Amino acid sequence: MPDWLLPTVTGLSGVVLGGVILAIISQILADRSERRQMRRDVLRRLSAERFRLTKDYAAAREPFIEVLNEVVVAYLDDSKVIKALHKFNSNVEERGFCARDFPPLMRAMAKAADLPESQLDCDLIVRPFTPRRDGENGNPSGQ
Repeated sequence: MPDWLLPTVTGLSGVVLGGVILAIISQILADRSERRQMRRDVLRRLSAERFRLTKDYAAAREPFIEVLNEVVVAYLDDSKVIKALHKFNSNVEERGFCARDFPPLMRAMAKAADLPESQLDCDLIVRPFTPRRDGENGNPSGQ
């Protein structure tokens, strides 16, 4: 190779190598962002369905259970969430669904999704907002 061509080849190979490294880093960051978003979606849906832990909605727990089953996949690589899920599941097997068993799982999931789990209000987790049912609050017709 002629001496005058060496700086050009070296410069081009540096640009190509830099581009490849940048593409790899970009893909890693995109994958992390996608995983974080998936985890947040599962956490959001589980939070939305937590009212089904109340005794009035015991017969309609299927959507809540579906989201619980998604936790296994969405948080597969987070041992703390899987441990909290095992604990929640063993409590369910022992005494049935109980809202007070839910905050540790929610906290572990929030932390794994890069959310400030310390700011989760346990009272709101344990006492979810429940849809009004017919005949409640002096409204017998449900209107």
